[in-house]
Amino acid sequence: IDVIKEATLAITSLNETALNVTDNEGDLTMLEEQMSPLVDTTNKQAQRAKDSLSQLKNETKELDEGEVMLCHLYSENDIRTRKNEVNKLSRSFINEMKMFQSVQESFKADIKRKRQSLSAARKKEQLQREMEEFYRDVGSVKDDIDSIESATMEIQGYNDGLAWRDSTEKDEAALEAKVATLVEQTNKRATRTKSSLSRLKERTAELEEGDDDEEARLPDSDLRTRKNVLNLQSRKFISAMHLNQDAQREFKASVEEKRMARAKEAEKEEEEEPTNSANRVEVEPLPLAPTADLTSESSVGEEEFVYPRVPIARRTREIFSPNVWWMVDLSPCYDHDEETHQQGATPLVRRCIQAYDWTPEHARRVLKAYRQFFAMKKELQDWNGNSDGFAVIPCTEVWKMWKEHIVDMDNYFLDCKLLVGHVLRYSAQPYYDDQDDEMRADLESRRKFTHQKMKLRFGDRFDEELWGYDPNTKLGRFSSLRSFASSNRRLSAK
Repeated sequence: IDVIKEATLAITSLNETALNVTDNEGDLTMLEEQMSPLVDTTNKQAQRAKDSLSQLKNETKELDEGEVMLCHLYSENDIRTRKNEVNKLSRSFINEMKMFQSVQESFKADIKRKRQSLSAARKKEQLQREMEEFYRDVGSVKDDIDSIESATMEIQGYNDGLAWRDSTEKDEAALEAKVATLVEQTNKRATRTKSSLSRLKERTAELEEGDDDEEARLPDSDLRTRKNVLNLQSRKFISAMHLNQDAQREFKASVEEKRMARAKEAEKEEEEEPTNSANRVEVEPLPLAPTADLTSESSVGEEEFVYPRVPIARRTREIFSPNVWWMVDLSPCYDHDEETHQQGATPLVRRCIQAYDWTPEHARRVLKAYRQFFAMKKELQDWNGNSDGFAVIPCTEVWKMWKEHIVDMDNYFLDCKLLVGHVLRYSAQPYYDDQDDEMRADLESRRKFTHQKMKLRFGDRFDEELWGYDPNTKLGRFSSLRSFASSNRRLSAK
């Protein structure tokens, strides 16, 4: 029994060591190896004690019943003393064995919890390293995107130089070599960026599936941050690549145009060259003088300078392509992105939500119809309208979004050039009369024309409820024809 007590104390000591001192898996395994032979030895001692107690009980019972020799030498007092002693030892043995088994179970349970705690700590440390590595990779992606954008601006600079300055074949060959180097570097960065974004998205999906242990899971806020950052960088990468490819195409077209113009000029000179080169007279060109507008009688005899046409300045940085422009991001992280918050459909949708108290879902729905409206304008080349007004007219909600877009004068012109290649003028009729049956019939015919074209062009994607052809719908009749024409009347009056 004393051996069992000592074994119980030893296991308790091992348990305290495992809980308070051990901080790695190897130490726990070593403690388990120390306990195993101790338990085996103690179990053997316990079996021997159990057998001894059983033998003592049997002998005492035989003496009490007089079944053994010399039983007359034992008095009742002696037999009673034997019984009490045996019972006392039996109770002590049972209690110690219970204690011994209890500390074994506690040791095993504590070791299991300790292992789980160490595993959770390792997973948390791993997730922390995962986030640090994630931000390092995102930093590399940002650097590559910035390099792609810098290459795009450099190619656009070469293209502008070709447009505004005369160049020789040697100059163009040198520029082509520089652009080829930039394109090669850009393609390498694009491949690396695409691979990094794909790998980061796959890893984020794995982390989102999560772990059964809540303590070892990546917090939802970190998951949302990862997804928002990846989505933003993906959009930036797509936009940067579209702009880069557009710049490459423009440069190639400019070089080809220069070469074709040079070839035509050479052909023209060959045709005009006199057959007798000996009679050729070299004439020194005179400096350009101010030119007069000979088409106007008032300008005869007056010198008026003809100024060159000044092109509309480009944006400092074109963030979007025609497809990416329509993508909307209403997430909080978009507000802090200084590069994109002034361009694209997102600021337009935000202004409409604020101005008309629209829900985000309704604003996206109107934006889809607004995109179809632009596509139909482009397909019909309905830019300026004829003498009677536009052929395609918007519904009420699209008209509101169109108006909010026009208010953004810094971007509307350039957005139209980017999306449809032409500026969509905003004008209909200078005056609208409710009592004029002919005018109402004209607007109604254009409404039907718009409906037919949109339905034919977009099929099931055409939102008939939004365009308001059913008078029983919540959105009412088409475009409130009167509001559309009367607003244009006010603009024309101004």
